[in-house]
Amino acid sequence: MTEVRPVHGRPLAAAAALAFSGAALVLLVGREALAAAPLAAVTAVAAATLLVLAALGARLIRPYLSNNPPASLTAPAMGAMAVCLPTALLAERLTTFLAGGLAGLGLAAGLTGLVGGAGLAVARAAGREAGVSPGRLLWAMAGGAAAGALFVPLIAVPKLSPLNACLDVGIGCAAVGIICASAAPHGKRSLETWLSVLALVFVLLLPLSSLIDARSSAWCDPAAAPVAAKPAP
Repeated sequence: MTEVRPVHGRPLAAAAALAFSGAALVLLVGREALAAAPLAAVTAVAAATLLVLAALGARLIRPYLSNNPPASLTAPAMGAMAVCLPTALLAERLTTFLAGGLAGLGLAAGLTGLVGGAGLAVARAAGREAGVSPGRLLWAMAGGAAAGALFVPLIAVPKLSPLNACLDVGIGCAAVGIICASAAPHGKRSLETWLSVLALVFVLLLPLSSLIDARSSAWCDPAAAPVAAKPAP
């Protein structure tokens, strides 16, 4: 008789992908915010905001973990991170234009921390449910974060626009989410469907990413602000 293995939502894949996405997004956003407001306080406030909101996200997800199998939540966590990537970047640019680089980076780091903290809490709970050792989960998170940190200077900056990079990583998050959904105990078909639709939307947006990037990056570029024409002498 074949042993039936319990489904577990692929916690290692989810943890690695969440850490990769969070690290890549924070570095992408941080480069722009520091260029707009090169202050040491910007980095300190962003790091504090990231940690506080990550803890808050992990706490807010607890009721869902007690009422739902954690393995069923890993795919939605990946979908939330996929949406967070371009949203946080564009929100940072708009907030930088309205209130300065410190506020923009704080908003983006806070949003990333909230979504990433909740997602990693789900991955940890799914790992405990599946019998995955905390050490393996920690290594998956560390490896994902290191890869995300390397992705920005080696690939994103020299080859991609920031929004293009966010959309590419978002497509990867949706793909990992589909893999997680295939191992979820409930709602497999609906999870796989909406994650596939999300990936398709991101693919369709890729050709427009350079145009959107150019328009939105002008929001936080003081040199791009329109200058009133001087009256002729």
